[in-house]
Amino acid sequence: MNDVHTFRICLDAEDNPVNCVDFSMLRRKPTRLELKLDDIEEFESIRKDLETRKKQKEDVEVVGGSDGEGAIGLSSDPKSREQMINDRIGYKPQPKPNNRSSQFGSLEF
Repeated sequence: MNDVHTFRICLDAEDNPVNCVDFSMLRRKPTRLELKLDDIEEFESIRKDLETRKKQKEDVEVVGGSDGEGAIGLSSDPKSREQMINDRIGYKPQPKPNNRSSQFGSLEF
C-alpha cells in the first residue's frame, strides 16, 4: 500500500507560511538491488585502472623530482613546462621563420 506523506520546509525558524513550501511524497516499498558477477568484475577493472593511473602519476612525480624538474620546475618557467609537455607527448615543433617571403608565400610587395 502506498501512503502519502506531507512535509514542510521553511526558510526561517519561526515557520512563517510566506517562507515555507509544502511537499507531498508517495511512500513505496523498497526496491531490491542485486549485486551481479558482471558488476563485481566491472568494479574490479575500474579499481585496477585507477590504481595504475595513481601509480603512473606517482612515478612521474618521482622521476620529475629526481632530475630537478618536478612540480616546482613546472610552475616556475612556462617555456620549460611547455618543453616538458612537448617531450612527454613526442611533439617537436618546427621553428617559425621570421622573413616575410615565408609568411606570405611568393607574393611580392
